[in-house]
Amino acid sequence: MSWSEKLSIRIAKKLVSNTDASHTVGQVSHGIEIFLLYLLTVLSLAVCSWFLNSFSETIVLSFFYFLFRNFTGGVHLSNPHSCFIVGNILALSLGLAVKHMPTTNFLFASITIMVAVVFSFVVNWRYAPANHTYVQISDEAKRKSKRIVTTFLILGCPLAYFLLYFNYYNLAYAYSFAVLLQALLLHPLSFHLVKRFEKTFLREGVER
Repeated sequence: MSWSEKLSIRIAKKLVSNTDASHTVGQVSHGIEIFLLYLLTVLSLAVCSWFLNSFSETIVLSFFYFLFRNFTGGVHLSNPHSCFIVGNILALSLGLAVKHMPTTNFLFASITIMVAVVFSFVVNWRYAPANHTYVQISDEAKRKSKRIVTTFLILGCPLAYFLLYFNYYNLAYAYSFAVLLQALLLHPLSFHLVKRFEKTFLREGVER
């Protein structure tokens, strides 16, 4: 058992004992462990992106990615620590990609942003939010999450073009890459690919 599991279970036992126990220790500890790993993710992304000279791009991308994912969920590796490593690699890699995107071609940037936002809108409208294996989401909560994330996308598109207009190309790209990544990891194909990967290499299930 990892340190994060031990710590989250210890905290969860205290929380559950002081409430109506509407959730089990396992459910609460899982959420606490994810929160702890999120904090570590933010810290590691900040430090690593600083050394890679892509701090602003990575932080902006990660902010929008986590914001959207908070309402929609998405595919996870079964092992939280593997998820932590892969998530950091994805964010840092995309941050570097944003750093090297062209910053003088307005037409190319506009098309890139539009394609990313439209694709994300379609995927979120069709599949958001993903179901959890440990908490049942009501239909009303699902509809609310879908409305929130699609509204964010509608408002975020003119924001990205506003950034382009004032020559903040890197931040506009960071937003578009963030919503694209979130949509890709929400699409059922990602669940299928990750499940096959874990079955083949890790022999573990995949949760969403």
